[in-house]
Amino acid sequence: MLLAERSVSAASRRMYMSQSAMSSILKRLREHFEDDLLVQVGRRMVPTAFAEGLVEPIRELLIQVESTAGPGGAFDPATSHRHFTIQASDFLIELVLSRVIREAARIAPGITITLILAQQGAPASNLERGVTDMILIPNEHRAHDHPAETLLEEDHVLVGWADNAAMRHSVTLDGFLAFGHIAVNFTEAREIGYAERHMEQFRGSRRIEVIAPGFTTVPGLLVGTQRVAVMHRRLAERYSDMYPLRHAELPFHMPPLRELVQTHRARGRDIGLGWLRNLVRSCADDLGGAGARAAHHTA
Repeated sequence: MLLAERSVSAASRRMYMSQSAMSSILKRLREHFEDDLLVQVGRRMVPTAFAEGLVEPIRELLIQVESTAGPGGAFDPATSHRHFTIQASDFLIELVLSRVIREAARIAPGITITLILAQQGAPASNLERGVTDMILIPNEHRAHDHPAETLLEEDHVLVGWADNAAMRHSVTLDGFLAFGHIAVNFTEAREIGYAERHMEQFRGSRRIEVIAPGFTTVPGLLVGTQRVAVMHRRLAERYSDMYPLRHAELPFHMPPLRELVQTHRARGRDIGLGWLRNLVRSCADDLGGAGARAAHHTA
């Protein structure tokens, strides 16, 4: 906590102890490691090079301790009050996790779940550091040192306002490029989305007129305009029931998006986390239809 907060007073508050007690702990740690660990630089405390080297090993150890001695050894969803944190894109929150939340309310009313948008920080890093219990993530951005299971595969379609006359027929590539486009850009994550990356080939000829912060904001931005957007097929189908929208096949090839579910490698024996993973997988399977997950597999 001292290394995370870089402040004796902040660490003491987080640990529910007095500042003098935390100062005494820091003194003993300095004596043990024969290093200052935290040094005052102006108004801030800065970790020494030795202390910086301790951060990741200690974090890894704490995750292993939590997995071994934490509440994962016994779990009854009907009576549990566990709290879980899941990080996912707004697409998967809308499509899969909304189902998970509804089902969990029925069979595990005591548990609580925090949902974090994928663009609010690097999901793979958050899983590694123990910030999240689970991530739902495209294969391209997976946490490579942790087990992964395919959750679903999804293709993309072109979406536009139902009164957009050009959307009433199949769209050619020239027609696609003639539209004004709404793009989704996850600026906080400093990366473009899957669809945008595959449309880099049209840079210079594709006219992006609006940049939206997430896929769930796009449908309302399309209505009443002649613009179009490229969106996940099942999300487009869902929003076509809610908005006056129409969708069409893309006039070019885009490989299916493969979404994974990942938990930390040290938490493989956590029964509660295993229950949640199975629930997420079951809710994804219930979607069915084109683009459904072809088969379970781990990597």
